[in-house]
Amino acid sequence: MIASERSRTHLFYLLLLAVVFLTTQAVTSLETGAAFKAVAGFAIVVVSIFRIEAALYILVFSMLLSPEIKVGGGGGRDIVLRVDDILLVIIGISWFARTAIFKEMGLIRKTPINRAILIYAFVCVFSTTLGVFFGRVRPASGFFYVMKYLEYFLVYFLVVNHLQREDQVRRFVWALLVTGILISIYGMLQIPGGVRVSAPFEGESGEPNTLGGYLLLLMALASGLFLTARTDKRKLLYLGLVAFFAVPFVYTLSRTSWIALLPMIGTLLFFSYRKTVLVYFAILATILTFLLAPQSARERVHYTFQTHPTKSVQIAGITLDPSSSERVTSWQQCLRDFVNHPVLGYGVTGYGFIDSQYFRTLVELGLVGMAALGYLLFVIFREVLLVYRHSDTPFKTGLSLGMLAGCAAMYVHAIGANTFVIVRIMEPFMFLLGIVLILPSLTEADRSAATPETAHTPVAHF
Repeated sequence: MIASERSRTHLFYLLLLAVVFLTTQAVTSLETGAAFKAVAGFAIVVVSIFRIEAALYILVFSMLLSPEIKVGGGGGRDIVLRVDDILLVIIGISWFARTAIFKEMGLIRKTPINRAILIYAFVCVFSTTLGVFFGRVRPASGFFYVMKYLEYFLVYFLVVNHLQREDQVRRFVWALLVTGILISIYGMLQIPGGVRVSAPFEGESGEPNTLGGYLLLLMALASGLFLTARTDKRKLLYLGLVAFFAVPFVYTLSRTSWIALLPMIGTLLFFSYRKTVLVYFAILATILTFLLAPQSARERVHYTFQTHPTKSVQIAGITLDPSSSERVTSWQQCLRDFVNHPVLGYGVTGYGFIDSQYFRTLVELGLVGMAALGYLLFVIFREVLLVYRHSDTPFKTGLSLGMLAGCAAMYVHAIGANTFVIVRIMEPFMFLLGIVLILPSLTEADRSAATPETAHTPVAHF
């Protein structure tokens, strides 16, 4: 056994040496910019192989701090990649390469949502393959978008395969919160300009809806930790983070994100063991919102229900603004076209752009895809709730409660945005989900004084 392990280790280092040699040869023939990118990519590969925890920290800080690259996808739908997309692929390939050589590490750790992920992934691939076969989907566009749909699950599996101790969890949670602080500062710097706040590298128009969903997730996380903190110092810290994230959140002027705030608060109220404290703060926050809401936010709400000379949609006697009317009209058109391919849909990218995750899933993946997505979301919420109810420390309880509220918020946010395919929302979401669902096994590992090298990891090879 020892000899076999040594031979695999030697093979591993020989392959790495070969990659170093090939990379060096390739870099010498490239221009300066391309050579720098190649060296950076190789450095990340090496880090991912030898120190996966460091690679995950790089991924955390790149989630909202990386530029995008547009690649022509044809059919009116550009393929938009971000640096963290590429980074995730590099880390994933490095991880798979290492597990292929050291098989005892396992490829995919058993978790309660594996089956739901597999079903949803299969439907995405099968529906899109049919779309390509019948000419509804362009192969390149369909392939890349399916990969983008599924890459976030790689984040989840990287996290659950790596984390073994609670101190690791605490460090990663704080890395996520520190990233949120940096993004919030960037957002606050935009406020004096009178524009809708958005994250870095979002282009000229920005994507305030995306930043709103991201900040909402962090507010849910900090709120859960606040409600379970034992010391006044920690309570003040987490409450301060909620308030800090709330400032740029308001200035995103994202109505979808504002609405999703309600189920987040409702979930905290329903499941928290400290309802009285939460009610007091909710009342205080509501009063302060009415008194201190910026003029731009008031105008945004007023604009939604104004009568406009352009064609508008009425719902329950309320006339919506052109932007909301256009979105509702696209949903209505989606329902009319859905009946042409009701079972498996048009395939990913087989239909025009729809600004709603649920309507988009319905028309792209049909009723089968909607059922797969619904099952996945149900299983995620159920398993996070189970972790919350069986948590044995204030930190774990607060973390799972925050994730529970974050799930409720994202599920509603997805009504008016493509939440579950937006990299800047789903990467932190799946990262946090992996952390929360691994918490029960951390309890067992702590009791047995296990280390990352000695802890037994049950795996499922698909």
